Amino acid sequence: MKRLCLLPVLCGLAFLTGCGGMQETRSLDRLKSDNPVLKKQAVVYLGQHRCAEAVPSLLELLNGEQPRDLRLAVINALGAIGGQPAADQLIPVLSDKDLDVRTAAIVALARMRSRNAVSPLAELARSGEPRLPAIWALGQIGDPAAVPVLKELLKNPDKDVSYNAMQSLKKLAQ
Repeated sequence: MKRLCLLPVLCGLAFLTGCGGMQETRSLDRLKSDNPVLKKQAVVYLGQHRCAEAVPSLLELLNGEQPRDLRLAVINALGAIGGQPAADQLIPVLSDKDLDVRTAAIVALARMRSRNAVSPLAELARSGEPRLPAIWALGQIGDPAAVPVLKELLKNPDKDVSYNAMQSLKKLAQ
């Protein structure tokens, strides 16, 4: 009589349910690695699997001195996982010196639909850089508090700004 090994079934179940399997545990451990490639792979994996257990460790990486590509991966992972603690830590990243890092934070906050980000995004939409992603994010978040700034931007002489403001207002009206 043959015995069936349940390990593959259990591992598959952990994969389907997100965080909690052996790979997630291994990835959480790899966040502490000195190897930047392993660390980035772990960040990407944990974000793809929306592993909420990883948020505190990811926030440590976000707030530490990390290479640019790792910071971008952390921001994307936090955006995928979501949650208010992550959103609150991403808001200060909107003033990062790196344009790509700021843009990634905008996308992550929009993905999280963070209402706490509306005011800083409104400031970026008025005069900051990257302006157009900030305008887009205001529509994605869906908070009516963004309506006044978006209406103001409809009058902007830059056609890209006014067009994107109109699109975000349409999104808010849905």
